[in-house]
Amino acid sequence: MEGITPSVHTANQTTSIARLSNCHILITHTTGHTQLQQALMQHDNHCHHLPLLGIIPKKISRMRYQVCSEADTWIFLSQHSCSHNRDVFKACLDNQQVIAIGPSTAQHLRDAGIRVDAIPTKNYSSQGILQLAELQQNAAQKILIFSESSAPQLLLKTLKQRGHDVAHIPTYQQQPVCGTRWSEQVQAAAPSYDYITVHSQNGLCHLLHCLNTQDCQHLKQATLVVPTTAMQQLARKNGFTQVLLSKDTSTEHMVKAMTNHHAGRLA
Repeated sequence: MEGITPSVHTANQTTSIARLSNCHILITHTTGHTQLQQALMQHDNHCHHLPLLGIIPKKISRMRYQVCSEADTWIFLSQHSCSHNRDVFKACLDNQQVIAIGPSTAQHLRDAGIRVDAIPTKNYSSQGILQLAELQQNAAQKILIFSESSAPQLLLKTLKQRGHDVAHIPTYQQQPVCGTRWSEQVQAAAPSYDYITVHSQNGLCHLLHCLNTQDCQHLKQATLVVPTTAMQQLARKNGFTQVLLSKDTSTEHMVKAMTNHHAGRLA
Protein backbone atom coordinates (compact mmCIF):
# COMPACT_ATOMS: atom_id res chain seq x y z
CA MET A 1 0.00 0.00 0.00
CA GLU A 2 1.47 3.34 -1.10
CA GLY A 3 1.48 6.65 0.66
CA ILE A 4 1.73 5.61 4.31
CA THR A 5 2.23 8.67 6.45
CA PRO A 6 4.36 8.04 9.54
CA SER A 7 2.90 9.38 12.76
CA VAL A 8 5.34 10.63 15.38
CA HIS A 9 4.32 11.45 18.93
CA THR A 10 6.20 12.87 21.91
CA ALA A 11 5.01 14.29 25.19
CA ASN A 12 6.20 15.49 28.58
CA GLN A 13 3.87 14.02 31.18
CA THR A 14 4.16 12.13 34.44
CA THR A 15 3.34 8.45 33.95
CA SER A 16 3.51 5.04 35.55
CA ILE A 17 6.04 3.86 32.92
CA ALA A 18 8.72 6.31 34.05
CA ARG A 19 11.51 3.78 33.54
CA LEU A 20 10.85 3.61 29.79
CA SER A 21 11.85 7.03 28.45
CA ASN A 22 13.65 8.77 25.60
CA CYS A 23 13.39 5.74 23.34
CA HIS A 24 12.66 5.60 19.63
CA ILE A 25 10.00 2.93 19.12
CA LEU A 26 8.81 1.64 15.75
CA ILE A 27 5.22 0.29 15.84
CA THR A 28 4.41 -1.88 12.83
CA HIS A 29 0.94 -3.37 13.32
CA THR A 30 -1.97 -2.15 11.22
CA THR A 31 -4.72 -1.19 13.66
CA GLY A 32 -5.06 -0.73 17.41
CA HIS A 33 -1.78 1.21 17.63
CA THR A 34 -3.22 4.39 19.13
CA GLN A 35 -3.46 3.09 22.69
CA LEU A 36 0.08 1.74 22.56
CA GLN A 37 1.38 5.06 21.24
CA GLN A 38 -0.41 7.00 23.94
CA ALA A 39 0.98 4.78 26.69
CA LEU A 40 4.53 5.08 25.37
CA MET A 41 4.61 8.77 24.45
CA GLN A 42 3.77 9.95 27.96
CA HIS A 43 7.42 9.99 29.03
CA ASP A 44 9.38 11.46 26.16
CA ASN A 45 9.35 8.33 24.01
CA HIS A 46 9.27 8.89 20.26
CA CYS A 47 6.73 6.57 18.61
CA HIS A 48 6.73 6.03 14.85
CA HIS A 49 3.79 4.11 13.37
CA LEU A 50 4.65 2.49 10.04
CA PRO A 51 2.49 -0.58 9.41
CA LEU A 52 3.94 -3.53 7.51
CA LEU A 53 0.61 -4.90 6.30
CA GLY A 54 -2.54 -3.41 4.85
CA ILE A 55 -5.96 -4.96 5.47
CA ILE A 56 -8.49 -5.59 2.71
CA PRO A 57 -11.90 -6.50 4.24
CA LYS A 58 -13.92 -9.37 2.82
CA LYS A 59 -17.67 -9.38 3.39
CA ILE A 60 -19.39 -12.62 4.31
CA SER A 61 -21.86 -13.41 1.55
CA ARG A 62 -25.55 -13.91 2.31
CA MET A 63 -25.21 -17.48 1.08
CA ARG A 64 -23.17 -18.19 4.20
CA TYR A 65 -25.53 -16.60 6.73
CA GLN A 66 -27.31 -19.89 7.32
CA VAL A 67 -24.00 -21.71 7.76
CA CYS A 68 -23.02 -19.16 10.39
CA SER A 69 -26.36 -19.50 12.18
CA GLU A 70 -26.26 -23.30 12.26
CA ALA A 71 -22.68 -23.62 13.54
CA ASP A 72 -22.04 -24.85 17.08
CA THR A 73 -18.75 -22.99 17.53
CA TRP A 74 -17.17 -19.86 16.10
CA ILE A 75 -13.40 -19.35 16.31
CA PHE A 76 -11.87 -15.91 15.70
CA LEU A 77 -8.13 -15.78 14.98
CA SER A 78 -7.53 -12.01 15.12
CA GLN A 79 -9.13 -8.64 15.75
CA HIS A 80 -9.48 -8.18 11.99
CA SER A 81 -11.45 -11.42 11.70
CA CYS A 82 -14.40 -9.78 13.48
CA SER A 83 -13.99 -6.11 12.53
CA HIS A 84 -15.76 -5.88 9.19
CA ASN A 85 -18.71 -8.24 9.57
CA ARG A 86 -20.08 -7.25 12.98
CA ASP A 87 -23.66 -6.93 11.78
CA VAL A 88 -23.53 -10.40 10.22
CA PHE A 89 -22.18 -11.98 13.40
CA LYS A 90 -24.75 -10.27 15.60
CA ALA A 91 -27.59 -11.28 13.26
CA CYS A 92 -26.42 -14.92 13.09
CA LEU A 93 -25.52 -15.33 16.76
CA ASP A 94 -27.77 -18.03 18.19
CA ASN A 95 -26.19 -19.62 21.24
CA GLN A 96 -22.96 -20.55 19.43
CA GLN A 97 -19.86 -21.13 21.53
CA VAL A 98 -17.45 -18.28 20.74
CA ILE A 99 -13.67 -18.75 21.01
CA ALA A 100 -11.11 -15.94 20.62
CA ILE A 101 -7.41 -16.52 20.01
CA GLY A 102 -6.38 -13.97 22.65
CA PRO A 103 -7.46 -11.15 24.99
CA SER A 104 -7.29 -8.38 22.37
CA THR A 105 -9.52 -10.31 19.96
CA ALA A 106 -11.87 -11.16 22.82
CA GLN A 107 -12.18 -7.49 23.78
CA HIS A 108 -12.83 -6.57 20.17
CA LEU A 109 -15.70 -9.07 20.08
CA ARG A 110 -17.14 -7.83 23.37
CA ASP A 111 -17.00 -4.25 22.11
CA ALA A 112 -19.12 -5.43 19.18
CA GLY A 113 -21.67 -6.92 21.56
CA ILE A 114 -20.59 -10.54 21.07
CA ARG A 115 -19.91 -12.58 24.18
CA VAL A 116 -16.75 -14.71 24.37
CA ASP A 117 -16.85 -18.16 25.97
CA ALA A 118 -13.21 -19.23 25.84
CA ILE A 119 -9.67 -17.88 25.33
CA PRO A 120 -6.37 -19.80 25.59
CA THR A 121 -4.79 -19.14 28.97
CA LYS A 122 -1.26 -18.40 27.74
CA ASN A 123 -0.53 -19.77 24.26
CA TYR A 124 -2.39 -17.35 22.00
CA SER A 125 -2.14 -19.42 18.84
CA SER A 126 -3.82 -22.30 17.01
CA GLN A 127 -2.01 -24.67 19.36
CA GLY A 128 -3.47 -22.83 22.34
CA ILE A 129 -6.97 -23.06 20.88
CA LEU A 130 -6.57 -26.79 20.30
CA GLN A 131 -5.74 -27.24 23.98
CA LEU A 132 -8.99 -25.64 25.18
CA ALA A 133 -11.31 -27.94 27.12
CA GLU A 134 -14.20 -26.73 24.97
CA LEU A 135 -12.66 -28.53 21.98
CA GLN A 136 -11.83 -31.79 23.75
CA GLN A 137 -15.42 -33.05 23.80
CA ASN A 138 -16.22 -36.34 22.07
CA ALA A 139 -19.39 -35.03 20.43
CA ALA A 140 -18.82 -33.75 16.90
CA GLN A 141 -19.34 -30.04 16.42
CA LYS A 142 -19.97 -27.77 13.44
CA ILE A 143 -17.09 -25.31 13.72
CA LEU A 144 -16.44 -22.14 11.73
CA ILE A 145 -13.03 -20.46 11.73
CA PHE A 146 -12.89 -16.76 10.84
CA SER A 147 -9.51 -15.42 9.79
CA GLU A 148 -7.50 -14.00 6.92
CA SER A 149 -7.69 -15.47 3.42
CA SER A 150 -5.00 -18.08 4.12
CA ALA A 151 -6.69 -20.94 5.95
CA PRO A 152 -5.10 -22.05 9.27
CA GLN A 153 -4.07 -25.52 8.14
CA LEU A 154 -3.00 -26.91 11.53
CA LEU A 155 -6.27 -25.89 13.18
CA LEU A 156 -8.41 -27.18 10.31
CA LYS A 157 -6.59 -30.50 10.02
CA THR A 158 -6.52 -31.25 13.76
CA LEU A 159 -10.18 -30.39 14.37
CA LYS A 160 -11.23 -32.54 11.41
CA GLN A 161 -9.13 -35.41 12.76
CA ARG A 162 -11.10 -35.11 15.99
CA GLY A 163 -14.29 -35.72 14.05
CA HIS A 164 -15.61 -32.17 13.80
CA ASP A 165 -17.25 -30.61 10.74
CA VAL A 166 -14.94 -27.63 10.15
CA ALA A 167 -15.07 -24.79 7.63
CA HIS A 168 -12.95 -21.67 7.11
CA ILE A 169 -14.55 -18.32 6.26
CA PRO A 170 -12.08 -15.58 5.25
CA THR A 171 -13.01 -12.11 6.51
CA TYR A 172 -9.99 -10.14 5.33
CA GLN A 173 -6.86 -10.28 3.23
CA GLN A 174 -3.44 -9.06 4.33
CA GLN A 175 -1.46 -7.07 1.79
CA PRO A 176 2.22 -6.33 2.43
CA VAL A 177 3.11 -2.66 2.00
CA CYS A 178 5.68 -1.59 -0.57
CA GLY A 179 9.02 -2.61 0.93
CA THR A 180 11.02 0.16 -0.75
CA ARG A 181 8.68 2.92 0.38
CA TRP A 182 8.40 1.44 3.89
CA SER A 183 12.18 1.28 4.35
CA GLU A 184 12.56 4.86 3.08
CA GLN A 185 9.99 6.09 5.57
CA VAL A 186 11.54 4.11 8.41
CA GLN A 187 14.95 5.66 7.77
CA ALA A 188 13.50 9.14 7.35
CA ALA A 189 11.56 8.90 10.62
CA ALA A 190 14.58 8.17 12.84
CA PRO A 191 18.28 7.30 12.39
CA SER A 192 17.92 4.29 14.70
CA TYR A 193 15.37 2.56 16.93
CA ASP A 194 15.52 1.14 20.42
CA TYR A 195 12.45 -1.08 20.05
CA ILE A 196 10.34 -2.48 17.21
CA THR A 197 6.95 -4.03 17.95
CA VAL A 198 5.48 -6.70 15.68
CA HIS A 199 2.09 -8.28 16.39
CA SER A 200 1.70 -11.06 13.81
CA GLN A 201 3.66 -13.82 12.09
CA ASN A 202 2.88 -12.36 8.66
CA GLY A 203 4.03 -8.94 9.81
CA LEU A 204 7.30 -10.41 11.03
CA CYS A 205 7.83 -12.27 7.75
CA HIS A 206 7.37 -9.06 5.78
CA LEU A 207 9.70 -7.20 8.16
CA LEU A 208 12.39 -9.81 7.55
CA HIS A 209 11.77 -9.57 3.80
CA CYS A 210 12.21 -5.80 3.90
CA LEU A 211 15.39 -6.11 5.95
CA ASN A 212 16.85 -8.62 3.51
CA THR A 213 15.90 -6.77 0.31
CA GLN A 214 16.21 -3.11 1.34
CA ASP A 215 19.03 -1.12 2.86
CA CYS A 216 17.85 -1.37 6.47
CA GLN A 217 19.88 -4.15 8.07
CA HIS A 218 20.63 -1.72 10.91
CA LEU A 219 17.11 -2.38 12.24
CA LYS A 220 18.35 -5.75 13.49
CA GLN A 221 20.30 -3.81 16.13
CA ALA A 222 16.99 -2.78 17.70
CA THR A 223 15.23 -4.87 20.34
CA LEU A 224 12.26 -6.65 18.79
CA VAL A 225 9.06 -7.22 20.78
CA VAL A 226 6.82 -10.13 19.69
CA PRO A 227 3.88 -12.03 21.25
CA THR A 228 4.75 -15.68 20.48
CA THR A 229 7.70 -18.01 20.96
CA ALA A 230 7.49 -19.05 17.29
CA MET A 231 8.01 -15.42 16.24
CA GLN A 232 10.81 -15.03 18.77
CA GLN A 233 12.64 -18.06 17.36
CA LEU A 234 12.13 -16.93 13.77
CA ALA A 235 13.48 -13.45 14.52
CA ARG A 236 16.56 -14.83 16.26
CA LYS A 237 17.17 -17.25 13.40
CA ASN A 238 17.16 -14.28 11.01
CA GLY A 239 19.63 -12.08 12.82
CA PHE A 240 17.86 -10.29 15.67
CA THR A 241 19.91 -10.76 18.84
CA GLN A 242 17.53 -9.04 21.26
CA VAL A 243 13.96 -10.39 21.00
CA LEU A 244 11.53 -9.79 23.87
CA LEU A 245 8.52 -12.04 24.39
CA SER A 246 5.35 -10.20 25.37
CA LYS A 247 2.58 -12.21 27.02
CA ASP A 248 0.19 -11.07 24.28
CA THR A 249 -0.43 -8.15 21.91
CA SER A 250 -2.22 -5.98 24.48
CA THR A 251 -0.82 -2.53 25.25
CA GLU A 252 -0.32 -3.52 28.89
CA HIS A 253 1.95 -6.46 28.15
CA MET A 254 3.83 -4.93 25.21
CA VAL A 255 4.69 -1.90 27.36
CA LYS A 256 5.58 -4.13 30.31
CA ALA A 257 8.03 -6.16 28.21
CA MET A 258 9.81 -3.01 27.02
CA THR A 259 9.73 -1.34 30.44
CA ASN A 260 11.29 -4.31 32.21
CA HIS A 261 13.96 -4.66 29.55
CA HIS A 262 14.79 -0.95 29.59
CA ALA A 263 15.00 -0.94 33.38
CA GLY A 264 17.43 -3.85 33.20
CA ARG A 265 19.65 -1.98 30.76
CA LEU A 266 19.77 1.04 33.08
CA ALA A 267 20.42 -0.99 36.22
